[in-house]
Amino acid sequence: FTLMETCISWEVCDPGKLAFHPDDYAKFYKCGLDNLGNKTVYAWTWVPNGKAEVITDFGDEGVFKFSVNYPVGWEFGPGVVNDGGLYLLTTNGDLSGTSAESELIYIDFDGFEVQRLDLADWYVDLDDAKAGGQSSSGPATLNCWKTHVITGSNSTCLNMLIDIYYEDEDEAVTWANSNGDYTGDRNFEEDSEKPWVCNDYNVGPQKYNIAIEKNGFSLFPSFDIGAVSFGLYAPDGTGLGYHALAAETAKQK
Repeated sequence: FTLMETCISWEVCDPGKLAFHPDDYAKFYKCGLDNLGNKTVYAWTWVPNGKAEVITDFGDEGVFKFSVNYPVGWEFGPGVVNDGGLYLLTTNGDLSGTSAESELIYIDFDGFEVQRLDLADWYVDLDDAKAGGQSSSGPATLNCWKTHVITGSNSTCLNMLIDIYYEDEDEAVTWANSNGDYTGDRNFEEDSEKPWVCNDYNVGPQKYNIAIEKNGFSLFPSFDIGAVSFGLYAPDGTGLGYHALAAETAKQK
């Protein structure tokens, strides 16, 4: 690979990935945290081998901002993503276990909020906190696939595929895989001190990312669960176990 060009943009605390405008790749969008209880999405114009320029007619002088309820330093992603369609997507999702909020946030390309999909029924579990885990677990990673987005974090057993363009909020979730099939599960061991607690960042597998390929199979890195490389889900979300590349080790993925 050869580095062709670079561009520098500035945000306070850069959590997660960036997204490009689907019709103009000179425009890109990045998240930040302002250390004042707000999460931000900035719009930039790419300047080859230079400093990016703020797109001032996006949101409020180039930034979309919303308040969050978690400690500084506890939002590690997912940044902002786009499926090639109408929206930029980000989340209000806490990994510290101090919040009871979990939302998928839709932003238009003018920099204004369109809607929020409440995911608290999935990513927030107060019983997990009482059992020694955490009450909340993101999501902290997003990846788009066709008209869907797949979600997860490193601190939960849960992964979900969501229809971005749902008509009925109750039917937004295409599939969800939580504890029970031993793929991506947490605290499943017979001698676990926290049996079947899903929200728990102290045990593996540490699923820092999840990606989905063109046929709908999805995989996640599986650190801290032995000498395996990744866990695999079928297109309907069924767990297909763990798999190892040649000479795999138990080291961090």
